[in-house]
Amino acid sequence: MDSDIRLSYAGLLKNHFGLIAAAYLAVFTGNLGQSFFIGLFRTDISEYLNISAGEFGSIYAVITMISGFLVMHFGPKIDWIAPRRYVLSVLIVLTIGVLMLTLSPWWGLCVFGLGLQRLCGQGLMTHFGSTLAGREFSTNRGKALGLVTLGMPTGEIILPPIIALMAVSFSWQQVWWSILAVLIGLWALLILFVDWPPAPRQKNEHKQHKDAGPSPTRDLRFWLLLPMLMVLPITLTGIFIYQAQMTKDLLASPTTYALALTGLGIARFPGALLGGVGLMNTVPPRWQNFT
Repeated sequence: MDSDIRLSYAGLLKNHFGLIAAAYLAVFTGNLGQSFFIGLFRTDISEYLNISAGEFGSIYAVITMISGFLVMHFGPKIDWIAPRRYVLSVLIVLTIGVLMLTLSPWWGLCVFGLGLQRLCGQGLMTHFGSTLAGREFSTNRGKALGLVTLGMPTGEIILPPIIALMAVSFSWQQVWWSILAVLIGLWALLILFVDWPPAPRQKNEHKQHKDAGPSPTRDLRFWLLLPMLMVLPITLTGIFIYQAQMTKDLLASPTTYALALTGLGIARFPGALLGGVGLMNTVPPRWQNFT
């Protein structure tokens, strides 16, 4: 997609704004399924479903594990499904998940809707944005990924204060619908007007290549690294989901927590941009077989 010329962040946005915007918005949309976002509504959802905080945590853990495994099944399909059709499908399912959670009078359908949000938001949308940027850029891949990954901290910065302000006048369901409506409007513009790339290969070619090369799960290094990689996500998920209880126990206000989340997002901005500049554009030889 990009040329052999190394571009600055400004040059990258100028020459490839549409593609960067699509990948960035995908990562930002993924915030609807992130733990920090759902945690802001944990008390409301628990009351709506008439379940305790512990029951919510158990349900959340189960659907998170299931959605994680489903990403391994649906994620690779981006290799042979056109990106525009792929992201449109994910967006539709994500919308269905939000509507099921916020409108369904049945407990089971609400939980299923929450599962769809985890799968399509935290899972497939984030996967799509990172994959699209990493695949379509070569020389400027590091900077492209640096820009795209800003979608998540941007959500951490702007969504908590917006939700805190809207919660004064609207129900938690109306807050979700409003945010979703804005995102759908932005996606409509990108789907209609961006010059989307084609799928990298056809479905029959995907079948021929799916067994090519060793699998990371067959490498001992993968399993040795996995516990270390799991520590931070598990810890942050626990904090995000039970933030209401922690805020209460620490005698803090919800506004204080919202500001803390905003601070977290701001702190992540420099890391993403500086990491994008320094990220190598080639994969180390020992890992080339695992890409």
